[in-house]
Amino acid sequence: MPKLIYSKDIDHLRWKNLLENDSETRYKLFRSENGVFDFLKNLNKDEESVFSKYMENAYFNIPTERVLERVMDEIEELYNTKEMKNKDRNDI
Repeated sequence: MPKLIYSKDIDHLRWKNLLENDSETRYKLFRSENGVFDFLKNLNKDEESVFSKYMENAYFNIPTERVLERVMDEIEELYNTKEMKNKDRNDI
């Protein structure tokens, strides 16, 4: 069985669940301590992976909820293309 990335207590950070929120709530979830960005930054932190190496000094730099909304809309647009329709996108 594959290792689960999202436990029940952080299921609200999943992409599909983030999309259910308004832009202000999404922004707060990204910026908050133990929110979306912290979760991604610390993913596989204890392993020596390229991802964890480059994320160790990362910081959230999206300035406003409106900019985040536009970024998320663009990502959604990419995942709604014909080529991506059958891909699992819940754990972006």
